Parts: sequence; C-alpha cells; structure tokens
Amino acid sequence: MRRSAEESLADFTRVTDALSEVVWQRDMTLGTLIYASQGIERLLGISMSELGSDASAIDALIAPEDIDRVEAARDPRGREWSVEYRLRPRDGTELWVVERATVAKVRGEVDRVVGTLTNITDQKVAEVREHEQRVIIEAVYRAPFMGIAIVDEQSRVTQANDYFCELLGYAPGSVDGMPLAAFGYVEDDLAAGPSSDAIPLMSGLNTRLLLCRDGSRRWADVERRALVGLGGDSGTAMFVVRDITQLREQTEELSRRATTDAATGLLNREHFQHTLARQIVSGDQKGSSVALVWVDIDHFKEVNDRHGHAAGDEVLRRSAERIEAAVRSNDIVGRLGGDEFGVILTRFEGAAELETVLGRILSALRQPIAIGEAEIVVSGSLGVAVYPEDGVAPDTLMRSADAAMYAIKKRRGDGFEYFRPELTREAEARSSMREDIASAIRDERFTLFYQPILDATTGALWGVEALLRWRRNGDVVAAEHFIDFCESSGQIRDLAPLTFALLRGDLDALRRSGTEIGRACVNVSVSQLEDKTFTELMNWWPSPTGLAGVVMEITESVFLPDHHRAIETLHHLTHLGAEISVDDFGSGYSNLLLLESLAPTCIKLDKSFLASRALAGRGDELSSAAIKMAHSLQSIVVAEGIETDEQLASVRGLGANLVQGYAMATPMPRDDLVAWIRERKREPAGR
Repeated sequence: MRRSAEESLADFTRVTDALSEVVWQRDMTLGTLIYASQGIERLLGISMSELGSDASAIDALIAPEDIDRVEAARDPRGREWSVEYRLRPRDGTELWVVERATVAKVRGEVDRVVGTLTNITDQKVAEVREHEQRVIIEAVYRAPFMGIAIVDEQSRVTQANDYFCELLGYAPGSVDGMPLAAFGYVEDDLAAGPSSDAIPLMSGLNTRLLLCRDGSRRWADVERRALVGLGGDSGTAMFVVRDITQLREQTEELSRRATTDAATGLLNREHFQHTLARQIVSGDQKGSSVALVWVDIDHFKEVNDRHGHAAGDEVLRRSAERIEAAVRSNDIVGRLGGDEFGVILTRFEGAAELETVLGRILSALRQPIAIGEAEIVVSGSLGVAVYPEDGVAPDTLMRSADAAMYAIKKRRGDGFEYFRPELTREAEARSSMREDIASAIRDERFTLFYQPILDATTGALWGVEALLRWRRNGDVVAAEHFIDFCESSGQIRDLAPLTFALLRGDLDALRRSGTEIGRACVNVSVSQLEDKTFTELMNWWPSPTGLAGVVMEITESVFLPDHHRAIETLHHLTHLGAEISVDDFGSGYSNLLLLESLAPTCIKLDKSFLASRALAGRGDELSSAAIKMAHSLQSIVVAEGIETDEQLASVRGLGANLVQGYAMATPMPRDDLVAWIRERKREPAGR
C-alpha cells in the first residue's frame, strides 16, 4: 500500500513539473511552502531546494504597489481566489502572473491551500499594446483634420467620424447608410470616365473633388484601405479623407501668378511667348494662319503724368478688357509689359478678316475711359506680323510686330501697320540703343558736366547743375538724347546710383582742391522718387552733414495725383538735409498746396517764358506773375535757358534771382569747372 502512495506521488510530481504553470501548496496556518513544481525555477530562477519551506521568499518578489491587492485577495475565509500581480525576480525583469488558489479545510479549519501561478506577461504586453492602439485609433478617428468613413461591400457608409461629416456639410452621424455616390464616388474608375470628378472605389491615394451637401466641391486626398475580416467580408473598407482645398487653391494661385499679369489678368509676356510658339506649331500641323499683333497704347505717358499712376493702371486694365472683348473667341491676348499688349490671331481667312479684328481693337481703344471726374481718351498703335512671311521663330515674329508698331506710332498712331523688311533696321536700332546703354552703365561710361547758376544781379556763383553725359563712340551725348529712352526701357533705375556715385566723387575732388561751388543741383525723375531703392541709396549718402548742399531738381509732374510715394520721398530727403528745386514751373501741373508744403529752395521758370514773344507785351505780365507767385512761396526764382544778353536783361528786370544758360557758361566737365571758377576770381564779378 505504501508503494502505491509513493508511486502516485511520483506520478503527480512528473505531471506538475511538465506543466508551464507553477503548482504549489502552502500551509496557511504556519505560512510555510509545502510544495512547488519545477516551473518555479523556470519562472523565477529559484529552485525548490533554494526556497525550502520559506513561502515569504516568493512574496518578497511581489511589486510593492501590488502587495495590498494580493493580501486582500488571499482571504482565508473564502474557498478560492484569483489575483493578477507583478513579480520582480532577481534578474531585474518584471513578470505579470495570475495566482489561482483553492482552500482545503481539515478538521473544519484552514489547513492547506493548493494553487497555480501562471506567467501572463505576454498577454499583458499584448493588452497594453492593444489599448495603446485603441487610444491612437480613437485619437485619429476624432482628429479635426482627417475624415474617416467605414464602407461596406455595397459601397454604403456604415460609420463616419465627425470631421468627415462636417467636411461635406452634414451633421455628425447623419451620413450612415448613404452611398458613396452621394459624395462623388463611383464603383470603379471605368464608370467614372476619364473626365469625371468622382472617386473610384479602388485602393491607393486619389486626389479628387468631393461633392458637399450644398452642391459645392472640395478638393481632397482620398485613401482607400481594405479591412479584410471586418464584418466577415473583405469588401469592407476604410476611406481616409484629407481636405486639401486651401493647398490646391494656393497652388493654383501660384500657378496663375506665374502665367498671368497681376494688373490685367492677361497672360504675362513669358507665357504669351510660349503660347505663341505652340500656336505656330499647331498652325503648321493644321495648315491654319497665325498672325501676331503688337498693341501699344498711345499717349499713355501723358495719362500717367496728368492723372497719376493709379489712373494709368486703370487705363491699362480697361484697355485689356476692351481688347479681349474685341477679338474672337479663339484669339489670345497677353500683356507684353508697360502699355503694350500682344494678340495672337489664328484661323483667319485672308487680310479682310484679319483687318476686321484690327478695326474692332482700334475702335474699342478709342472709346473714352471715365475715371472719377476725368474722361481719358487714348488710342492704339497696332503692329502686325504674319507667320511665316514675317518670321518663322516666335522671337523673330515678335520683333517684326514690334517694328511695325513703332512705324505706325512714329507716323501718327491710332492705326495699324503691317511689317515691312525695312522696319527691321529701326527695331535693331532700338535694341542696339538698349544694349549700348546697358553696356555703358556696366562699364561706367557716363560722366557729369556742370553748368553754373549765377546771381542775376552780382553774377556771383550760387551753385551748379549736374548734367549727365554719355561718352559714346568718342562723342559726349547730352541727357535729352537718352533719358526718355531710359525711362521707357526701365534703365532709369540703374542710372540713379551711377549718377550719385559720380556726384559724390566729384564733390570730394572739388573739396580736396579747395574749389567752392555752393550748391549742386541734380535732376531726379518721378519714377526714381517712387523707387524704394532710391531712398535707400540716399540714406547711405556718405557725408557727415547728410545731403546738405545737394539740391534735388524735380519737375512739376511730381505734384500730380497718386504720386504720394514721390512726395513722401521728397519730404524724407529734406529731413536728410537736401533742398528741393522745381523745374519748368508754369507748365501747368503744380498743386500749390503740395508745392508750399515742400518749401522748395528754388523754382525754375519754364523755358517758354523766355521765348521772344513771351517777353513782349502780355508775356512780360505772365512772367512777372509767375515770379511773384514763386516769391510768395519764399522760393528763389531761377531763369534758365538764358542764351542772349537781351534775355538776361529781361529776367533781371522781372525780378529773377538766379540765372543759368549759355549766355553765362556752358555745361563743362569738373576740371573745366575748376578752371572756370579760378579764372572768374581773377575778374570782376557779374555782368
């Protein structure tokens, strides 16, 4: 009988040792460990021989934060318990275990407890990860930037987050059961067709227009992911929707800006040229005609001078609209720059149809433009070049049309001119002029000449006017022969830093030589005053006294409306020490209030007052009135353009303070000016 019991115990031990769980037995009264299977060593790295009967050695490995919970579960008054807790073995790891136990009572009292200890670490880790995933999924599902919709195999929404609903204009939870087609989806890309905005039910990322509840559309990136097994059917899918409407609009706006002119909305010059090239290729392929019309707005500079740049911009915008309205639907209009436009005419049958369109453009441009209380009248000069007779390459065709436009503009304007080969020479001359000026600026082939300004009574030197000269092919070219061209070509901006650098160098040289010249007047255009780089240039004028001694000579056109920037710049220059001189006073543009606010040091009479007729009879009265008005502004009056002794005597008698002109001295280089001043010191002053 004893042998049978021992054999049974051996069988029990073999079975428990083979289990992954630890099987144990405790005496709860004495608190001793009676038995533990070999699983204890696998779990904790402690053998039964090391433990002996000390059950507290295992309890000592329980995580401190779990001890109270374990002790509460081990209630001997109950028949069984189950509790999960953490163990921290000697190797530093942390294990999750579940302890299950059954209480055995002997003689009515608790005697033994039999239980198991199971390692559930992997299960717990999986549960934590699952919880984290649920938290992440919940966060994504509730994200205020991502729409999510679950769709069944019938392409109907079974669930959608709030953002998906709000994006499409629906109340949260109201899209359940709706078909994808309601939002612009279709079953497959074949049904959608090549031009459809619908979103095909296919995996991957698609950029499409979504249909909102109110009928509007929103651009979105839509990604479809199959959810195999959800609901037991692989047809179930999740759609992730990201609204990219704003990004798409910004991208389209940048693209539009890259191809269109901001002021008129027409194609810009670069894109217009690309379009011309494509039309030429298309015309060759289809055997259709192509003509290029270069349109220049006549008298546009006068519009800017008389009415200001805001009015000029409005004239350009209205002119662009009228040109577009005058051409046919298949014709293309672009802005080439400044007051110039281009029109590509295609598929026309001979000169008669072409000239009909040209006539409509001219007629449209002649219509008065009402801006405020002003009625502005302009016209157009149209140059026409036909492909391939007048040029095969787009650039050649552009030059031919430009040359034809200049020909009609030079003759009378307000009409059209076809290109003729001899016009190429004129176009080449203008191109050569532009290149020569650019080269001269780059190589510093400009210099300053100085014309003295004298006291009208004593003949004493009051100052000088700095006049820009261009050294070209051995000649010295006066400013009146290139300044207007520089204004139209935009090169006037590059002349400002060059002019003031020359002036700075000459003033330093004159100072070192001990030559006193008084004030130095320098001409400044409205476009330069409105260029912020000019203000920056003046801010860095290298003199401890600022711009003291420098007189900025401006024309009356600066006082026209919408030249606020120029007026602000002039006020800033006076703060830097500069003085102001108004040229051509009496030409008709002056705003007396603005003129008074600038407190100009000098006012120069318009040269027309010095004409022989103007100085006789009523002309004397007009000149005298202009001088009195200038004096009322506390300004010095300068009579320029004095070429004869008679003119000198007349302006003295009318009250001019200063005189300037060939009768006293011609413009001269700096070194000649030094010699002229030294020579005068040896002679009695004045005339």
